[in-house]
Amino acid sequence: MNDLSPETHLDTFLRATRIVHVRLAQAFSVAEAVPPREASVLTSLSRAPGYQMRIEELSQDMLMDKSTISRLVDRLERAGYVERLASQHDRRAVYAAMTSEGRNALRHVTRVFRSAFEDVFLGDLNAKELEVMTDLLSRLYLANANRVDGPLSATTASPE
Repeated sequence: MNDLSPETHLDTFLRATRIVHVRLAQAFSVAEAVPPREASVLTSLSRAPGYQMRIEELSQDMLMDKSTISRLVDRLERAGYVERLASQHDRRAVYAAMTSEGRNALRHVTRVFRSAFEDVFLGDLNAKELEVMTDLLSRLYLANANRVDGPLSATTASPE
């Protein structure tokens, strides 16, 4: 049995995710690619039919509150990577739609990520350890994904 406290496990997990985020942000910045959180929005949109999603769906997909997603979409819109579209069926619904410039930006950030991957993720891990880590994190995600109650609030959303 492991003698580490629950707090130590949590602290280790949070510190690892923060440092990976910082390292990726540095790599993206040096390569003049969109920051990681904006890249995540583009990635979500790239998987959606027609490269577009309702802001609410994007919020749920990314596990962030709507105001955080709206700010990210605002930044991407100013850069020309996303445009907001009104729904033809529901005047209250607003879609974020990736532009061709957004698809180019996503291709660039994907190249940057792939070149940084080995340094960031395989620094002290071999391929098998990375596979085990990914499997464990996937299981952790799935064990908790359906347990999020109600809409995401500022307390459950990722900090900006």
